Amino acid sequence: MLLETLFGGVIAVVVIYMVLGLFKVSHYWRGVVAGGIPTLAYVAFSLVHWSGGDVLSIHVAVFLATAVGLALVLGKEKTPGQRMHWIPKLFAFLLLVLMILMGMFLYIAGSGVPDYVAKWLLPVPKSKVHGSVSTGFAGVVHHGNEAAKEVNSYQAKLDKEKKLGWKVEVDGVKNLRVEEKSVVTATVLDAAGKPLQAKVWLVVMRPGAEETTRNDIVMTQVAPGKYQATVEPPGAGNWTIGIHVESGKDVLDSEQIIPVS
Repeated sequence: MLLETLFGGVIAVVVIYMVLGLFKVSHYWRGVVAGGIPTLAYVAFSLVHWSGGDVLSIHVAVFLATAVGLALVLGKEKTPGQRMHWIPKLFAFLLLVLMILMGMFLYIAGSGVPDYVAKWLLPVPKSKVHGSVSTGFAGVVHHGNEAAKEVNSYQAKLDKEKKLGWKVEVDGVKNLRVEEKSVVTATVLDAAGKPLQAKVWLVVMRPGAEETTRNDIVMTQVAPGKYQATVEPPGAGNWTIGIHVESGKDVLDSEQIIPVS
């Protein structure tokens, strides 16, 4: 979605600039109008679908830079038969490179490095859980006075979960889409490999976000040890999809970061 608005806006700038040329509008005003309309349109769009100040800044910079580049390169008067100087050509080339780089950075910031690129550039992970390297933003760690206590508490929680020996397998989270309902299934087994009778929640939140922003969805039991819930991600990017299991006084939490497009 973000890349579509970025490159779509650039195309709009070029089209508006060329259309105004048909009406003999000066290059100066062609640049002002061609850069202003997509910029104002995206600002209005951002007020409804806010993606962050950094994303807004990149769009505005690319739209205005494209308009200025067109005005500088095409606005220079040339005599018949005169070839364009190499400096405007270089400027146009650098502008194109800048636009491509910004699009790449914008995509990586929201969804991480594509899997096929990560497999080529990054080392093979030692973990056998997912079998791939996650390049999405993993969140931040609080370093207040209580940080050491929190780490110890978390480690004790992991040790307790390991002793339980429960196994949780999650299906249906690999192809999540923005504002599209998907069914997520969790299979929960005890240490002996038998279906576990428990209360299960599907937890959805942004990596590193405050606990108050998490969305807990009750999963319905559809078969012994098998639970289902419907999830509809409200935005693109990386999301933490977790499974919270309670059986008596025992608790298990399993989570993974999933890219949503």
